[in-house]
Amino acid sequence: MGFRRIIPVEAQDPLQTVRQLLRSIWDHAELDGLFLPVWQDGNPPLPILITSPDLLERADPFAPVMLRNSACLAVETMQKFPDKKIGYVLRPCELRSFIALQKKMNLDPKRGIFISSDCVATFPIEDFNWRLESSDHPEHMTQTALYFAAQGGILPSRYRNCCQLCDKPFPELADVAIELLGIATHQMLVINLRKHELINTIGWKKFKDLPVPDEITHRREKTLKRLAEWRQKAQAYTSAHLSQDQKTITGLINHLIECPYCRELIQEQCPLFESDWINVEIKPDPNVIESWLQTCGGCGMCESDCLEGYPLFKAIIFISKKLNAR
Repeated sequence: MGFRRIIPVEAQDPLQTVRQLLRSIWDHAELDGLFLPVWQDGNPPLPILITSPDLLERADPFAPVMLRNSACLAVETMQKFPDKKIGYVLRPCELRSFIALQKKMNLDPKRGIFISSDCVATFPIEDFNWRLESSDHPEHMTQTALYFAAQGGILPSRYRNCCQLCDKPFPELADVAIELLGIATHQMLVINLRKHELINTIGWKKFKDLPVPDEITHRREKTLKRLAEWRQKAQAYTSAHLSQDQKTITGLINHLIECPYCRELIQEQCPLFESDWINVEIKPDPNVIESWLQTCGGCGMCESDCLEGYPLFKAIIFISKKLNAR
């Protein structure tokens, strides 16, 4: 556990409070830009690099939708602007993918400030768009998701399958982590800094003397435990409905070789996929596949409408967890 402090939420608007926090980080860390999801003229938020803090009024890192895993784009941004100081706002699964890419590409972890938050989960894109069209304000879904974060989220069955199976909806190794789950977000947010000295980077004097009371910590731990138990049951249910072949690396390799749809989906969506090991004439080295699976961040961008009915993401997450449990 790092250095944790409370940030009071004004006007029961946690999204606006986070925008103010990001502006404070921008100013005090002397950033050249922020990479984060921004609303696009009423369309779902997309991760982009903004170079003007005025655009923070359209930023929304909590919108319950995920169109892509932005880890690749974040790495590309870091490579494109090696001399710029940029903050990266990523979901927990994206941050896990980014850290894996960073290690693989030998990028300097000190080149950016990494900001993340508990994930309030995401809807299927069709569901999100329907709700967006039915809403008077595009941020209504975000505010609702943040409100229900205190109890661990809304009904889990409404989320994407990958979110129902994710037992790590909290950020790890973020410089600045925003705790939401188990927190009454219309009243407060909890900020967890990886290092105490980051307090100067944030520059938010309001919370320097607001330590987190034990009862809030206990309520959060209880919420996380209950959420993990529910999602572990979902994982067990999923596992019980996978065939033995779908639980093996060999079975996964054979399917990817035989199914161009799933193979192309993986190549397009997974930031950690090694596209050069897929060759329909030569089977790839299982050790290479194993290394790839062990780095899976669980983003679920590989959820597939496979014509053969193959449960691509469910097979990948099962094998990944099995490998990492060894």
